[in-house]
Amino acid sequence: MEIWMEQLMAFLQKHWQFTIIGCGLLIFIGALLNWRWVCGFDHRRVRPFAFDTLVHDFFGDQGYRFLMGISGLIIILCGLVFLFLS
Repeated sequence: MEIWMEQLMAFLQKHWQFTIIGCGLLIFIGALLNWRWVCGFDHRRVRPFAFDTLVHDFFGDQGYRFLMGISGLIIILCGLVFLFLS
């Protein structure tokens, strides 16, 4: 088990861009499938001038879900740029 973890850590240190792409994919897929932990807007933790709060107030749940999907795509794009630049 330790050898496997050491190999995984060595791979991720060399190719950290895949972690960023994976996180972006997770957020994007969560927005597509409407996963509660990605798209569930929590009204108890509302920050009055935060961007996500404003999007939810103006566009509702579907707009917030769209924002999360776009955020996932931007994270994927950043990971791909980092991958091709290195």
